[in-house]
Amino acid sequence: MHDYIFRAWDKVDKKYIYDAIEFYTKCLDLPPAYQPDDSMPIGFTSISEGQRFDIEIWTGLLDKTGKKIFVGDIVRTLICFGPAGEQYCDIPIKYNKLGEISIQLWVFNESQVHWPEIIGNINE
Repeated sequence: MHDYIFRAWDKVDKKYIYDAIEFYTKCLDLPPAYQPDDSMPIGFTSISEGQRFDIEIWTGLLDKTGKKIFVGDIVRTLICFGPAGEQYCDIPIKYNKLGEISIQLWVFNESQVHWPEIIGNINE
């Protein structure tokens, strides 16, 4: 079983939720003092798409300041255009048509000089 790190954009309260208990409480429309246990089933597809929350999964990457890069973030990164050269671009992190997060054009190096940097997100 994999652990997934996510955040949820609450379209009603216009804020990100990083805390799982707060997220479950809002999803189940429970009073804030209620703490659901691990046995309570909840389906992400029934609560996320087109409803109150947008679920944004962590990509597994960190930016140059050590912040987690999530789907929905906008990063400034150096893009390699092959023989045409390289250029800094601001790009939103999103899924391609195959459901993959595409980063093959990003330029990474060990010194992190050209490492991506989060400059915002699509919601705030």
